[in-house]
Amino acid sequence: MFGRFGLLYKGLKEITVDSNKSHLYLKGTKLPLIILRPQDIVDLGELVGSGSEDILIWIGKTIGKALCKAVQEKDKPSTRQKLIDTVVKYLTNFGFGTVAIDNYLEAQEVTISVKEPLEEKVEGGQVISLLYNGILAGIFAESGLEAEGVQTKSVLKGDSEDVYQFKFEEGAK
Repeated sequence: MFGRFGLLYKGLKEITVDSNKSHLYLKGTKLPLIILRPQDIVDLGELVGSGSEDILIWIGKTIGKALCKAVQEKDKPSTRQKLIDTVVKYLTNFGFGTVAIDNYLEAQEVTISVKEPLEEKVEGGQVISLLYNGILAGIFAESGLEAEGVQTKSVLKGDSEDVYQFKFEEGAK
């Protein structure tokens, strides 16, 4: 399937292409990746209608947990903060915008910014911010931190970037 498009993926250092199966993987893992246009995510939210918020957050958590688990197995980071840093770098490499940790207090809170997030490129993109929230919550859950997150800044409200603030619940592992 990838044939002549295989050359496009050769420049992506974190991606492995299995031409026989026409699958993409996070390099060095068995984590399969799929390509979705941001508009596809918006359309999914519209298709589901009311209640799509919970579904998009759940999908995001599933993605975040799988990515975090794959990074743990592949890179074996020595600390939770290094794990989260590494996963955030992968999100940037996968085209989610420039994702960065602005503030990290172990087992207390974290602030993450996203410059050029996907939702600024599509109409109805506010549903994509739910996916981001879910992905980040999934990363924290897989790393042993239960967190509640809110978006404090949004490009859709005129801010220069999206900012997500997560407070970790007591008893974090």
